[in-house]
Amino acid sequence: MEKEPPAAQQAPTAEAGDVNLPACTSAFDALWFCYSPVNQMKKYYREGTYDDCDAHSRLFELCMRLRYREVNGKGNEVSSQDMRKEMLSLSSKAERPDYVWKFKPLPTLPSG
Repeated sequence: MEKEPPAAQQAPTAEAGDVNLPACTSAFDALWFCYSPVNQMKKYYREGTYDDCDAHSRLFELCMRLRYREVNGKGNEVSSQDMRKEMLSLSSKAERPDYVWKFKPLPTLPSG
């Protein structure tokens, strides 16, 4: 007869609200890449400044805090729901532009 592990040692199960949240490993990978020399040089080349990676570090921090709260049974509190909303807003690509440069308007040909 096998003994079941205690509830505190079991991996937390994903709830219906967690489906859209990124995993903490993907948030950590994004943060790691943000600090990489490749990303920093690309940002410096394109915009003339280095990337401070604030959004990536905040996303990773929120993810770790949320997972900690879920393990301790506090995942349904109002502050946890606020964390989920902030994580979704940080991980969505709606605020990011599609293009780096602005397109010039097409020249109009003189009629005649």
